[in-house]
Amino acid sequence: MAVMGASVADRAVPHPRFRVRDRSGSRSVGRGNAGWLEGIPLTATENGGTIGWLQNPVPPAFEGGFPILVHPAPEWCVREQRMREKGHAMASIQTSGRKAATLAGTLLLAGCCFMLGLAPVETAAKTRPGATAPAVPASPTPADRGGCPVGQLPDCNGNCFPTNWLGDGLCDDGAYDYNGVPIFLNCSSFNCDNGDCDPSNCLLDDDCGSCDAGGLAENEPCGSQLNGGCDDGSFNHTSVDCGTTICGRSWAENGQADIDWYEVFLPDANFDSEDMLRLTVESQLPLIVEVYRDCLDEPLAVAQADGCDGEPIELCLEAPKLYYIRILPGQLSSGPVTAGYPCSIGFEYTLEVSCETDCDFVRCPTCVPAPDGLLAWWSMDDLETAPSVYELIHENDGMPSGQIDLESTGVVEAGIRFNGGHLQAADQDRLDFRENGDFSVASWIRLETDPIGVHPIIDKRTSDAQSERGWTFTTSDGRLVLKMTDVDGFSAIWGTPVAITDGGWHHVAVTVDRDQSNGIRFYIDGTLVGEFDPTTVPGDLSTTSDILIGRSQRLDDQASAATFTGFMDELQVYRRDLTGDELQGIFDAGCGGMCKVRMHVPRVTAYCEGQAQSDAIVTISNATNQDRWFDLLYDGLGGEPNGGGYCIEDGPSIFTPGQQNPIYVPAGTTVEVVVVIDRPSGLQELGDSACWTATLQETDTSFELVRKGTVTVNDQICVEAESDSVLQVPVGVPFPVKFTLSNQTTNDRSYFYRIGCIQSVGGEPNESVRLNGEEPGDEVFDYVVVPASGSVEVVVEVLYLRQRGKSEKAGYSDIVMYREPGTDVPWYGGDSQGIEPSESPVETCESDINCDGTVDVSDLLAVIAAWGDCKPDADCPEDVNGDGTVDVNDLLAVIGAWG
Repeated sequence: MAVMGASVADRAVPHPRFRVRDRSGSRSVGRGNAGWLEGIPLTATENGGTIGWLQNPVPPAFEGGFPILVHPAPEWCVREQRMREKGHAMASIQTSGRKAATLAGTLLLAGCCFMLGLAPVETAAKTRPGATAPAVPASPTPADRGGCPVGQLPDCNGNCFPTNWLGDGLCDDGAYDYNGVPIFLNCSSFNCDNGDCDPSNCLLDDDCGSCDAGGLAENEPCGSQLNGGCDDGSFNHTSVDCGTTICGRSWAENGQADIDWYEVFLPDANFDSEDMLRLTVESQLPLIVEVYRDCLDEPLAVAQADGCDGEPIELCLEAPKLYYIRILPGQLSSGPVTAGYPCSIGFEYTLEVSCETDCDFVRCPTCVPAPDGLLAWWSMDDLETAPSVYELIHENDGMPSGQIDLESTGVVEAGIRFNGGHLQAADQDRLDFRENGDFSVASWIRLETDPIGVHPIIDKRTSDAQSERGWTFTTSDGRLVLKMTDVDGFSAIWGTPVAITDGGWHHVAVTVDRDQSNGIRFYIDGTLVGEFDPTTVPGDLSTTSDILIGRSQRLDDQASAATFTGFMDELQVYRRDLTGDELQGIFDAGCGGMCKVRMHVPRVTAYCEGQAQSDAIVTISNATNQDRWFDLLYDGLGGEPNGGGYCIEDGPSIFTPGQQNPIYVPAGTTVEVVVVIDRPSGLQELGDSACWTATLQETDTSFELVRKGTVTVNDQICVEAESDSVLQVPVGVPFPVKFTLSNQTTNDRSYFYRIGCIQSVGGEPNESVRLNGEEPGDEVFDYVVVPASGSVEVVVEVLYLRQRGKSEKAGYSDIVMYREPGTDVPWYGGDSQGIEPSESPVETCESDINCDGTVDVSDLLAVIAAWGDCKPDADCPEDVNGDGTVDVNDLLAVIGAWG
């Protein structure tokens, strides 16, 4: 039992972040080793005045210290409300005028009061500050604890009051009311709180939290410190075996509280390096239960237990390994528990520890190398607001039509929900398979349970206005179906003998080796489910039709064209028949997806005044397990003066690469190729721009990858990014990216700009990146004055909040600086800096909601802002415990991980 003689805030949060000093800065207020804002609470005074001063380390907005505007801890909310209800004058707390501090403090106070069920002080219940006790109303039937809301107890007349009124030093003789009703805590003497009724008399008379015979007794006398664990530096933990029920006692009074530490060894019972630790707590007082890997780590989980209603803690953890459990008086709707549970009585709790081999948590496997021969890949990870669905290989995007929902549930990151709508991508002869041309199609799909009818996956046939030709991969009553019709009129349909009927996700594929009698092979979840003969349709399957995804090109004897109903993810088309092993590997990778060859081309390459050439770096990353040889080809795109984009003038025609083809890229490595681009003749004035492409082709396969960049003119002010190379930006750590602005004139120049982070694949804002603390995906707007013939540096802080690209499909992004043109023409690029995350992607950062490496006010406010049920199929990082609702349990998890 570790006796913590500290403030509420000291015990509420075990991880320090801020230091509070008095106004002179000469000493700490409170213990100063932990807390909401370390060392609080502070006592308000009736004559006003500033009550404290925050000093570093603090959030950037608070650096240098500022007078505290409001007390940010729930105890302050409670204390303030109680004093108002009891008729005491409130402190007049000064402000320093710092808007950021004022806003954050105000939001935090409002948030904590709201979350903990307290009305703001301006709307507190009316007080009755009479000098003598008012008449006692007729006593209702006495209420037990179950008759009051959570965090409240009945007084002598059965009227509910907050538990923390016990022992708070203010009289409760009927002179003060709660919710308009006088409160009496000691009917015999109407004395002050030192004579309050024994709180044990107010407890519900049941067995909840009571110790049964046979449990492991804590056997710790009141006031002793036998298992202070990490709190008192003794590192004494009570050892507990799996399957044990602990019988413990806890208390809280006069600013002190009991803290108990236990250690449990989690075995690896099934030798898979992972077991589940389940903790079930019942208690006669509110408790906080925390699980740690060791003393110096943040808690793995934080939960509240009060009575028999608490949810068990279930954690899938690395095993075999030792873990630590910390139990302390916890949180009520009225604030932290500080008193009312005397040590002399001791309030029982039971902690049941169980270890299980079954873990529901799914850890994504390592990505597998993408098979050779990819012609098209719609990853379907696009944002809900994206105008099209990006195609990774040749940028042949699918345009949405009808009812489809982007950013829905998927297997590898997001997917698309089809509900009568479809995607339409432009005709490309790459998907036109000539005579005996082999191909494969693969995708993750989730059909409805017991699906009825045809649900097309992809269709490259002619429409009903023409004779049928082409191919389609679809489902019919849950069975996989392939149909091919060649130029000579030969046609056939093949389907699987088994159907998908369970309503779950499945990886489906068909591979076609057209000159083999068993060349058609259907696969479900990597398993071969059917073989057929494609040689009856040997001819050319070419069409000029667009590609339809989720819809049939033809009626096929139906009243209307069939559409796909369900979810789809990771649709791919290959120019060869994949092997069973390759498809099994894709299925086994699951949410890990496929790693692959990637290429980055700078989004903006600028010509400064007088420059005839400019350098760009093309980055090639080979994430597969084989050495590769590539040809890198360059081309300028034709101008579109009325296109509304950046390809206004004709693109460059002269490229001088620093490395000749073929380019060798060993397995698992990245190679940079410098290319000098001559300035196109049409780029003459400030803001003129044009486009170019880099095409990566594998020497001995049909692999091809295309990326687009722009070139533009910067005169007067020349903008240069920090590096032509792609910068490695660590996840969770603010990283400075620098642009240098050089004034090429003899006059001072104002430069209005905006900076955004754009995904290199798809061109959408990267919502996993925060710039200068703005909201993820938002741009930064500002201006600078560049002195005559001088230069200034503009630095933007780039923070990768979380990198969900588990298959590395969109790891590259560009930080782009755009210049305001001063006219009605679009903003044009000044220069861009390529970036990518330098750490392995992670699923979640748990209590660190914004994944910036620190659990602080920003994370607390994020939880408050997201309060309530998470949207179905939506990313909800504020739901720390994953139960579908952002509530007080998530708030406690953030509090418990503070720091």
